[in-house]
Amino acid sequence: MDEDDDTQVYKDNGDALTIAYQSGYYDGKKAAQPAQEPVAKYCCHVCFNKSGQTFLDRMIICSECGNKRCPKATNHALPCTDSNEPNQAGSVFTNTPQRPWVGLTDGEMEDTFIQCGGRWNGDYWEIEDADFHPFLRTIEAKLKEKNT
Repeated sequence: MDEDDDTQVYKDNGDALTIAYQSGYYDGKKAAQPAQEPVAKYCCHVCFNKSGQTFLDRMIICSECGNKRCPKATNHALPCTDSNEPNQAGSVFTNTPQRPWVGLTDGEMEDTFIQCGGRWNGDYWEIEDADFHPFLRTIEAKLKEKNT
């Protein structure tokens, strides 16, 4: 075997097993290479959504400027802005303003506590163990109602 040869021959149960390292050759013939996937499977997020796929295995970028926040990466019908700035009109990468959190007043919490079996004993509030989780679920529901 030549020193320059990048193949190594191994014996396995008397049969020669040729393994090609890095060259892509097997028994002197070029090994079949798997077809490479295109760099971009989808031209935009709209096309990805239309495909019915649920897992995006690569980032979608604009076919013209290569930016992920460009509106054309969201919808190929939109013009390329050649920009990667956030919050561009038409881009999926926008920050929606959040509503301020609305909590319960002390009175609402006390009323709910009493409705769920809690009581004031003169020094502190107390509630039976069996009433505690229903109280928490009621508070959770009231907060959800106020904040959705």
